[in-house]
Amino acid sequence: MKTHLLRTSILAVVAIVAVHAQTLNFKVKVPFDFIVVGQTLPAGQYSVDVRTVSGVVTINCVDQKGAAGTIGLPLSAVGAQNEEKLVFHRYGDTYFLAQVWAGGSYGRKLPTTNREHELAAKRLDPDNITVVASR
Repeated sequence: MKTHLLRTSILAVVAIVAVHAQTLNFKVKVPFDFIVVGQTLPAGQYSVDVRTVSGVVTINCVDQKGAAGTIGLPLSAVGAQNEEKLVFHRYGDTYFLAQVWAGGSYGRKLPTTNREHELAAKRLDPDNITVVASR
């Protein structure tokens, strides 16, 4: 009886982890070159994957021109958002990927690079540019 209870408990934990360890993904067309964790990626169609538990964010160019990955800090919205989107900080003509929103109220804040810190020191407020996912 104890063995059966232990097995059932372990299966329940595994099932809960499997449900929460999902990957949210979407496609988005970015019309400008941009920087992710120090790596410049060209304008183009991207596949974005966000692992909900680990916070790993990967961005892969559909044309195989580039890819990047990082761990983002959790963000939450005050209301459910119905669209997947990327939020960029723009300094002049330089764009930095700042946030990834995978629908609902789930988002990730990406690390700020040294270059963005340098540009921010020259100009206090970046422009926020939002690119909504393709449907």
